Amino acid sequence: MKGTIKIASLFLVTLFAIFIIPKNIIQPVHGRSTGSAAFCPNWYDPTQDPPGELQLAQVATEHIAYFMNQVYDYSILAINDSAIVPSYRAAIQYLNCEDEVAFFSKGHRDLWPDEIYDHMALFDHYGNEVRDSEDIYPYSSGKFRFVFLWHCETAEMYPSTDDEGMPYCFTHNNNMVLYGQDNGYNVFLGWQEGSPAFVTIIDQQYPWGYWQYAHWVYLFFAAMSWGWTVEGALSYACNIIYSQDFTCTPLYYWLKVWGCEDICWPLY
Repeated sequence: MKGTIKIASLFLVTLFAIFIIPKNIIQPVHGRSTGSAAFCPNWYDPTQDPPGELQLAQVATEHIAYFMNQVYDYSILAINDSAIVPSYRAAIQYLNCEDEVAFFSKGHRDLWPDEIYDHMALFDHYGNEVRDSEDIYPYSSGKFRFVFLWHCETAEMYPSTDDEGMPYCFTHNNNMVLYGQDNGYNVFLGWQEGSPAFVTIIDQQYPWGYWQYAHWVYLFFAAMSWGWTVEGALSYACNIIYSQDFTCTPLYYWLKVWGCEDICWPLY
């Protein structure tokens, strides 16, 4: 297990050294306040988390927060070994005071209420449910322009009919289309069915053979911090790993993008 963690972390550290990140390419818009958050509560589940996943997810989330911090005025980093992990509700409520928000989270999810299961909840660091209509929707708004939830099935339950599902409850936008271009002011990225572990080796990559999903997410967020659009960042990461654009890879049928793919950080 320790060898797996060291190798996975080494790949990311090496990648971080190779892809040098230009700082402050995007300047904050004068008179506007922007905020971001990178959450890795990743409540440990031995039936779903492979060896090394928690440690690698933490390293990757730290890098994501770094990229966000290059662009946004205020950033929250919540990872497993933080002395105090802020609650989703507190973070969302605080960020909602900003003019524009970017939000990333990695972890697991649950369905509720019992026997009906028509709503979704994210698990926080302590294994508590963060419910869509109770803990997210009342404290968020359309100012959550960019949301990426690396939790299983988070792209589902949309459009919303009863304040259910993560895409609507984070963005308050029920008019987002799948892989939209020039379509509104919000974008939500989530998974159809299960989300892959960061330590998992990516299938059908070419011409290499050692890329993990942690590498892909690193490359995607690096490109976002350089000022690329969501569409451009997706294809940037996929061209390096698959040697193909996003639309030609298996991810296209698994990672769903609701809303405007032309959005960049922050939205001008």
